[in-house]
Amino acid sequence: MSYKQTFTERIHESIQLKQAILHDEPLLDTIDNVVEASVQTLQQDGKILFCGNGGSASDAQHLAAELTGRFYLDRKPLDAEALLLPEYSKQKGARETFFLLYLHPGARKVSSTLCTKPTISK
Repeated sequence: MSYKQTFTERIHESIQLKQAILHDEPLLDTIDNVVEASVQTLQQDGKILFCGNGGSASDAQHLAAELTGRFYLDRKPLDAEALLLPEYSKQKGARETFFLLYLHPGARKVSSTLCTKPTISK
């Protein structure tokens, strides 16, 4: 397979995924809820904490950088931070992981925590 075929297929897959998202009402509702909670957090002078481990930690860093950087608009940075979760958080589960986040010095009374997931199924 040529490089052109490979990247053309990837572009088509990306288009199909985005079209599927547009027709997935429960997912769109979830995204809307996350955006609303995030906006409210920032309006109350809170911080958005992104977390992940492994490759998901890189995703968390990217998302935090999009908010602290300028992204689409020339604006002041929004308060966001990426947290690297230890590998054991996979085995320990959500309860211990969120306890860890609660103790994080960057967490405030008004915070939103978004954890990235390592894989997305089609």
